[in-house]
Amino acid sequence: MVELILNHYAFIGREGEETLSVEEIEAWPPGDVAALKRLNVVKKATPAKVIVCPGCEEACLMPVHVCPAQDDRALRIFISCDKREDTGRILIDPAELEQWRIDVGRFVALLAAALGTGHAPDEIIPQQTFYLGALTINRKRRSAIFVGNNETMNSSIEAGLFQLYPNPFFLIAVGLPGPQEMKQGPAIPLFHVLLHSEKGLSVDMDEVKKALSAKSNVRQDFVPIQVPIGTDWKQVFITFVNDQTVQIRVAGKTEYRSFDEMGFADARKTESQPSALWGVFHQISIMNGEMTLQDSVKSFSEPEKVKKWVSQIRKKLQQVFPTISGDPFLPYTHAKGYKTRFVLNIYSPSM
Repeated sequence: MVELILNHYAFIGREGEETLSVEEIEAWPPGDVAALKRLNVVKKATPAKVIVCPGCEEACLMPVHVCPAQDDRALRIFISCDKREDTGRILIDPAELEQWRIDVGRFVALLAAALGTGHAPDEIIPQQTFYLGALTINRKRRSAIFVGNNETMNSSIEAGLFQLYPNPFFLIAVGLPGPQEMKQGPAIPLFHVLLHSEKGLSVDMDEVKKALSAKSNVRQDFVPIQVPIGTDWKQVFITFVNDQTVQIRVAGKTEYRSFDEMGFADARKTESQPSALWGVFHQISIMNGEMTLQDSVKSFSEPEKVKKWVSQIRKKLQQVFPTISGDPFLPYTHAKGYKTRFVLNIYSPSM
């Protein structure tokens, strides 16, 4: 449920991304949708006025016409096609126009309550940045500020919007791989500390205190990959083109990332070098994303650590793709071992 809310902020403020179609809602886990509705975080929006015409294979975006019920005539909703002579009017089921929206104000109010600030959030930038109130953490009074994404954070800093708030720390919905120390104050990704239940949201305050008590080792040149909401791990293709670089194909885009840009740099080295975990990831790619127990025994001197390594790789990938929900690995089985949900391999001339 948390991921569904946070993913929304990757696109908030962009034209056409404020509403969610029936297809998008139906792709979410039913239990999570029900919980969001109970919390009044997801609400019905105004019905769509333009939809994809189902009249033919051309799938044109067309305006919807509504004729209200009158006398003995029932409500009629239709599209009038003027592009083909053999189409004419196409009747539309009212359910196809249904749209939903995430109530940002309600979500932020729940977040402030979970922090225990006792303050009704103040809107700094409409729908994107909110002052959540002040609280004492590690014996220091701090201002808690919610920010939708990195783009909003950067523009807010440039505009000097945080100067009125003493000792601020920032909770960022998407775009941050881990806690970071910024000039304005510590920044913490919400997925790092936000919890949920059917009754509401809660914040792991121990993790917040930990993040505020020490500077992060996360590299500043790490840039997460943002993909459209609803993108599945099965749509991700990662190919090692050499020992230090991967090609990533997803959502119709292709880009190349080095090990450090993927968050796999060895923090113990003064010069940028790949970590041992990067070597494990590379070894799994040689096996085309599938590693059995026998494979791990053959490939590693400490096969008993494979479970820990896979867990660490899982977290790295979830940081690289913060808008893709779910586990990048299939559930472990004794027979098949570990297998990626995405396509993972190494480059070969025949590809």
